[in-house]
Amino acid sequence: MKTFVLLFALCGGLGGCVTMSTPGWVKERQGPVYVLVKTEPAGATVSFPDGTVCESPCRVGVNEDLPMTIARTGYHRVEMVLTKSSPSPLLIAMDPVLRDLSGDFEELDVPELQ
Repeated sequence: MKTFVLLFALCGGLGGCVTMSTPGWVKERQGPVYVLVKTEPAGATVSFPDGTVCESPCRVGVNEDLPMTIARTGYHRVEMVLTKSSPSPLLIAMDPVLRDLSGDFEELDVPELQ
């Protein structure tokens, strides 16, 4: 009986020293990280290579690096890659397209005001 108690205590003590970890070659399955994509101004079209489209602000699930294109009429297009480490919310300030108004204009016949 003493041998059994000693063996049990020895095995129990060894079990407390072992740390279980996943081997490096085994990928741990994790779900997507969700990133809230916001634009300034809001209402831009956010599109992805697989054809998925949303209007900002929108929530995007990221499993791996995900290229996206953000576009809105009157603003420069923004292309970037979402990653699992992207901040949420991700705020993208869009730059307006400036029109060159210094060009020549056609003269119009404008009636005289009375």
